Amino acid sequence: MEKTIENVKDRQYIRVFNIYEPLKDKVLRPVCDDILDDIYYKNKRYPATKVNEANMWTANINDRSWRFWLHTLTMIEQLMDGYREYNEPAYMEKAMALFFDWNEHNYPEAESEMAWHDHSTALRLIMICRLFEEWKQDHWDTETLSTFTELASAHCAKLSDPDFYMEKHNHGLDQDIAMYIASRVFNFLPEAEDWYQLATKRFWKQIEDLFAPDGSYLEHSPDYIYDLSDRLFKFLDFLKRYEIKEYEKLEAVLDKLVRFFVYTFQPTGLIPPVGDSANRPINVAKFDNPPAHLLNPLLFVTTGGEKGEIDYKTDAVFPDGGYAIFRNQWGLDAKTVQLFFHSSFHSRVHKHHDDLSINLFGHGQPLLVDAGKYNYDYKTPERQYVVSNKAHNTVVVDNKNTEIIRMNIGKSGLTTYHLNEAFNYVSGIQCLYPGVMHRRMILYVKPGDIIVLDYLLGYKDDHTFEQTFNFDPSLECSVEENRIQAGNNGTPYLSLIPMVNEDTIETSIIKGQEDPLVGWHSTDYATLKESCHSSFSQTGKEARFATHISLSPSSPASIPFKWENDEINLSWQDKNLKIILTKQYEHLVLNGEYIASQKVDHPKITAAIKDQEIYEYREKYRSERQRRLRYQEQLEKAKEKLKAKQ
Repeated sequence: MEKTIENVKDRQYIRVFNIYEPLKDKVLRPVCDDILDDIYYKNKRYPATKVNEANMWTANINDRSWRFWLHTLTMIEQLMDGYREYNEPAYMEKAMALFFDWNEHNYPEAESEMAWHDHSTALRLIMICRLFEEWKQDHWDTETLSTFTELASAHCAKLSDPDFYMEKHNHGLDQDIAMYIASRVFNFLPEAEDWYQLATKRFWKQIEDLFAPDGSYLEHSPDYIYDLSDRLFKFLDFLKRYEIKEYEKLEAVLDKLVRFFVYTFQPTGLIPPVGDSANRPINVAKFDNPPAHLLNPLLFVTTGGEKGEIDYKTDAVFPDGGYAIFRNQWGLDAKTVQLFFHSSFHSRVHKHHDDLSINLFGHGQPLLVDAGKYNYDYKTPERQYVVSNKAHNTVVVDNKNTEIIRMNIGKSGLTTYHLNEAFNYVSGIQCLYPGVMHRRMILYVKPGDIIVLDYLLGYKDDHTFEQTFNFDPSLECSVEENRIQAGNNGTPYLSLIPMVNEDTIETSIIKGQEDPLVGWHSTDYATLKESCHSSFSQTGKEARFATHISLSPSSPASIPFKWENDEINLSWQDKNLKIILTKQYEHLVLNGEYIASQKVDHPKITAAIKDQEIYEYREKYRSERQRRLRYQEQLEKAKEKLKAKQ
């Protein structure tokens, strides 16, 4: 064993990647110097924070996220960056002091809920691996080595525990990567091979669970692709150095992932506020040595075409993940249009009540937007609002949210699509309201006309259906003859024009309502801005909405429209399109010729539609049974009273 340890001491340095984006040179040294005085800086969200407590790890400072970062030992990563950049011994000494202090207060038992959190444990293990590699170069001693190996083993034992492991979760992916790296860094330990085997097996299962075969992300929030792709690029580079076979396999996964990620970006290079995504730019430079064929399209979409290059088609459908994303062009100018449509329920992770929602970009800015994430405190009314149906561009039934419970997973998705030069068509169905089926069909006629068709079938005569649209906070809205118009500084950007039931639908606009919250958008973390929330409303057992979204509101295109029973007819220019509705799919006929469209199979949607058909009768039976049970209970009580009197 001693010989093996000496081999490790002299072993070639293993480069362990950064968890967080490195600080720029002009910031790094001041931050490291502050850490020497127990002043800690994470990012712009929080001020530099002085920690005076004897046990800093239980200090109730800032919020849960800040305490999470504290327990990932992010300050040790900053010190290691400073140590390598400036060769400052004090930085290494402080890093080791923090390492020993965390170990003393948190192993084997800890008071803080963040000490052995499923995610902080994984990220901290990567930090420990990096610290070990830096330390062993010039600071070797067997007592400290024992502390490193014991703590690394404890972390891997925790991550190996199936009750602690996060299956089908981005946290689980980091758990796998962390244990994999530990198995390489501490490969002289007897259990290291077991860590390697388990981490490898779990990692590829996580990839399968988190990313659909078409490359789309299954946790409903494109923002998380940024952090995951950053980690995967870093892991890819790590594997390229030490494990060529796994490297090639991971690069094939990233080919599909990057393609999907590229399509999701708004034309201005920002991540869209879909699900728990922050509407923010990304820093492509933070990725570790990405292959050029993956870097170029990312550079293109994040710089508005100023850098990189792209050879993707402008339109794409990701049926496995439930996304359809259309553009009229890849470049960015005032004419660029992007339509983002999504409907899926793969898990409850980062899931909003946003099925069949659309986001629209045009005139150089976002137009129709989802509300963002606000924060992760589900107890606050702000968080409850931004995840609600009303905060998304879909249809709200009876002023309630869809039921995103585990038993409903799989009951939402895209069903039919077709792309060609004349138009793009996509449809989806969600059955997440009890006894209600919502079907949405979207026709995109480039460059600036979108037809949104909604068909809802319920189980009672007095449902209220609201087709909702939420506008970017920069836009002002008005109602003109049942049309909703939005613009900026007196310039109209788009109009929403009802095409059916114009005389019976009700139109409304709400902005900045406080009780309950309606008409708000979370642009930045934990902040809300007033925005226009508009709706078209109908009541009844079923509802049909047909709304023409025109990006030329001063002179909208004429699109004759007719919807009778299960047949929809509409015309534009020299095109006549017939849409024939079957129970779950649509068939398209253009200028008298049948067009082959793609159908997406969803067994749970098929079953839910059948279940919806008998829901009314089942509810009547349940109601009658409950009525009889109440009568029986009342009768038994009456008998008991009569018996007591006798």
